[in-house]
Amino acid sequence: MGQEGYLLRKELQHRRFDRAICFEDYDQCEFCMAVFDKDPNDPLRCYYAPTERVWVCEECFKDFDPYFCWQVEELTDE
Repeated sequence: MGQEGYLLRKELQHRRFDRAICFEDYDQCEFCMAVFDKDPNDPLRCYYAPTERVWVCEECFKDFDPYFCWQVEELTDE
């Protein structure tokens, strides 16, 4: 669906979803459109591409990482 054009070999941060850094209230996985903040008191851990300002869920990360060859920075809970 075109994500390889802007996510191939990118650096991602593995972190808790944070609405404060969302682009235009975009709170969904870039691949499957899963919503991350269904429970604002317990945000999900997911992958964030800071340059592209998009999120990837855990399941899509597992599915697409072999193709996209992402580099991951592990961030502890803020």
